[in-house]
Amino acid sequence: MLEPEDVYRMRVPTPRMDGTKTLEMYDRARELLYDTGVGVRMEWRHRHLVTPNFGVWINRFMGQERFMYWLKDAPWAVRLFFDTLSETFIEHAKDMERRHRLTDNHSEAGDLFPWHGAVGFEPNLCNLWVHSDAQEFTLISPDDMDQFLMPSQRFIFGMFGLGSFGCCESSNNKLHIVKTLPNLRRVTLSERTNWEYAIKELGDGYVYVVRPSLVDTFYVQDETAQRKAMRKMVDTFKGLHWECNCPGPDEFAGDPERFHKWVKVARDELGR
Repeated sequence: MLEPEDVYRMRVPTPRMDGTKTLEMYDRARELLYDTGVGVRMEWRHRHLVTPNFGVWINRFMGQERFMYWLKDAPWAVRLFFDTLSETFIEHAKDMERRHRLTDNHSEAGDLFPWHGAVGFEPNLCNLWVHSDAQEFTLISPDDMDQFLMPSQRFIFGMFGLGSFGCCESSNNKLHIVKTLPNLRRVTLSERTNWEYAIKELGDGYVYVVRPSLVDTFYVQDETAQRKAMRKMVDTFKGLHWECNCPGPDEFAGDPERFHKWVKVARDELGR
């Protein structure tokens, strides 16, 4: 998108699943891999179903810089943009539910968040987790985030059983908005967020998913600094429901041993 008027070209797609073609590909894969010992399984993938992270589409459609200009010069286009994304997500979610194509969040389906879990034997929206974040709104005011992003997020979170919000962004001065999400249970805090502020704002009503500093964890191999950082985390969240959430393997700088060393330090400090 180059101009605000381009949002009028957006359309809500009609979900389509070619079951016959899918089964043909499944049978073909089993045939090709039969002698290799590699297993093949079929799952109904819904990566963007469990993650209505509409901010990521900002960069895919228009870019962060253009989006920030539109917030000031063409707010109507931003509203229409998020309304269309929201409608698309909702239609897809309901279609998946009608067709009984929802998969347990904990089914290890590719890049789904591993701590998402379904409750019950027949997954439906009201017993699945939903996750989102607002990384692209880090440098945008809390008022604009509340006005443009959160209305759709509140509606969608209300469709699911439990919700999780946050990633690598700073949540400073925005958690009073985040906690208005229905069914919110987990809040991720990066090292960019003031933890004392977060605890004061959220209290003991949520599970804190605390992320350590990537610099301390993987790039600066200083065990003393790592222990100090982990001890600060333990002391700060003592008495609350929390977990330390390590970033993904792509952050290991190509050296898994860095991760192993950090895990040892973390276990030592957590076990004190």
